[in-house]
Parts: sequence; structure tokens; C-alpha cells
Amino acid sequence: MGCTQSKHDASEDASNGTMLQAVLGHLGQLDGDAKLDHTTMSIVYDIFKDMDKDSDGTVDKSEFEKFLSTHPAAKTLWEGEGKASMSRSLKDAIADERLSFYELVAAFAPEAPHHAGDASGIGGLESLISDAAWGYRGYNGPENWALLSPKNKLAATGKEQCPVDILPSTCVPCPAVDGDASLAYGVGPGTILNNGHTIQVNWKGGSMSVGGTTFEAAQFHFHTASETTIRGMQYPLEMHVVHVTPGEPMRIAVLAVLFETRTDVEEVFLSQFFDQLPSHVAHDQDDAETLTRPVDLSSISLDGGYYRLRGSLTTPPCTEGLEWSVLASPLPILPAQLETFRKALGKTVRNFRPTQPLNGRTITWVCACQA
Repeated sequence: MGCTQSKHDASEDASNGTMLQAVLGHLGQLDGDAKLDHTTMSIVYDIFKDMDKDSDGTVDKSEFEKFLSTHPAAKTLWEGEGKASMSRSLKDAIADERLSFYELVAAFAPEAPHHAGDASGIGGLESLISDAAWGYRGYNGPENWALLSPKNKLAATGKEQCPVDILPSTCVPCPAVDGDASLAYGVGPGTILNNGHTIQVNWKGGSMSVGGTTFEAAQFHFHTASETTIRGMQYPLEMHVVHVTPGEPMRIAVLAVLFETRTDVEEVFLSQFFDQLPSHVAHDQDDAETLTRPVDLSSISLDGGYYRLRGSLTTPPCTEGLEWSVLASPLPILPAQLETFRKALGKTVRNFRPTQPLNGRTITWVCACQA
């Protein structure tokens, strides 16, 4: 039987080649001040992932040549000299170095000042992209946050990044009487919005004390699946209650609450506002909807024990120096509620950052059962 290419393979190759030709043709028409739009960036990222056969986050000459051999349209552009051909800076770079995604984009860009292997002076992808917004997958996903803007550099260089995986057996035990955190949650009005990354409830009905400092509740939001893991296990949902100190410099404390799917209990906490989950993305805080009834967080308690550590924001700019507390006992969520939440998030579903190294940090386990 002959080794003829299947119709499916031929069609897929033609589609990829046409897509690549359109993208590179577009890049060839850009002037020196132009930036790459979100759609173009997404396609370039797909091309990069297709080339990166060993999945090490870089592309070398052999991988690139193999990519060209299976994409005739790309090979034509590579060998061409016109405006729609691949840029000379890309050709020069890939001939000598392994290219990261950022370096590939920098080489694609008109009059790109950066070259492979040169990390000095990198201004971030924000200098190349018309909308350098971060996301959870693709070219602007967690692995590339630090490249999107210099403001996000801690996403790659920080030593106190969150979320983390908690191994209870390695935590330092602490009697509850010596714990340095307490909650003073009550009932208060709230507004709710879908900010494009998560569902957020703005709520100022309580406070949290950590290490003698009082932090006022500002908002809480959700991640699915959970960002924090326990013994490597991810929960279906995680809530972060964000607290801040008044004045400057502002300090931040986060209380993380994990949720587990249950069908044998009556769920009351999420039911307070889940019937108002917005599916449309709000342009700003002014688009937040007022909740029809006050939100009560008084049922959330530290009595079942909690973990304490120093950490960071889990979203850009990944600022460090935050006080983190994670409840040891998960709250219930009904399967129907979880499905409702995921539908509300739409394309943003699975909005979690992978766990980050502890880098020598100590996690304290504060347990009420210890004397």
C-alpha cells in the first residue's frame, strides 16, 4: 500500500499553511509602530507549539526545518524575499539559537530590536501586542505572564509565589491559642461582576486580623479548578477573600476557601448569590450588578484549622508579601452549582494558575485540636 497522504492530513496541512500564510502576510504589511493583535498572537503561539516538538519551551533549527518540511506554504514564505516572507531577523535568530516564544514574536515583529538569547532590555510583549492582557491559556497564559509586561516579572523571578501545593505532613504545627489570624465576618451588601478572568463579588462586610494587623475585606472571587492543592489534589472550586489595609503602603491578606462537590448536604453559602452569576463580561466596576440580598460570610470560620504562609497574588502582576491563610476544611458545592459557575465563566473556564515552588518557605498548620 502506498504512502499517500490522507485527505484529512492534506486538508489539515492546507488549512495550517493558509493560516500561516495569512498571518505572515499580515506581519509583512505592518509598519514599525504597528502592534500584533490578539488573534495574530494566538495563531503565532499555535505555530510555536507545533514547532516545539520536544515541549521544552524553545524551538531550534532542526525543529523549525521539520516544521517547514510539513508546511509547504510556510516553506515558500521562508524562502521568499518579499514583504510577505518571514522577517530577516527571524531567519538570523533561528539559524544560531534556540528561540523562546517571546524571542520568536520579537523576531516576527517589524524592526524587532531583540535577538535570540538576549534577555537584556526586554520591554515585554506589551511593546509588541495591541492588547497584552493576560489569560489562562495560549500565548498569554501563566507560563508567559512575565513576558507580557515588565510589571509581571515576579511571575518568573519571585520566591514567594502562589498558589502552592500543601503537604500537611511537612507543615509546622501550631496550637490555635498561638495562631495569629482571626475573622470578623458579618453581613453586608455586595455587587457582582464577571471581569473576564473570574466572577468577583465586591463586599466589605467584615475583616481579618493577621499578626496583629487588621485587614478590611474588599472582595472575593473564584477559581475553577482550585489553585491551591492539598497533597497534589485539586478541588473543583476555590474562593479567595481579599483583604486590604487602609492607607499607604497597602498590605494584602488572602483567605482561601476550598470547595468539594457534595450531594448529601444543604448548601447555603453559595446560594446567596449564585442565582445572579453574570455571564457577560463587565467593562469596569461601574458595570457590576447590585446583589438582591446582603451577603453573609459569618459561617466561614477558622475553627476547623488553617494553613498560614507568605505568598503572592495568583494573577499578574503576582505581587509578593501577601499574608495567606487556607482553610483546612472544604465547604460544599452542589454539582449543579459548579456547572452553573463554569457556564458563567464561558471561555475563561479553568481559570487557575499552576502551583509554584515553595522555595524554602514554611507553612504553618494551625489546628484547634492542639493544646
